[in-house]
Amino acid sequence: MKEIIAPKKTIDCRGENCPIVLLKIKDALREVDVDDVVEVLSTDPCAEYDVPNWSQMTGKELISAEHVTIYRIKKVH
Repeated sequence: MKEIIAPKKTIDCRGENCPIVLLKIKDALREVDVDDVVEVLSTDPCAEYDVPNWSQMTGKELISAEHVTIYRIKKVH
């Protein structure tokens, strides 16, 4: 079973698009120590490609990527 590492910091980038998502990731990584994990919440469809590519180009380790859909349902009766 793969170990789940708790994030040191979570940044909410939902509603943001690149390059803002990548800039917020970069800023968050400056605030944590080596080996700490930053969790990113994003709704940007390009993040699926941009974040892994950026991680590889900058020498960061992408330890997981999950695709989550959030449903909001209003009770009307």
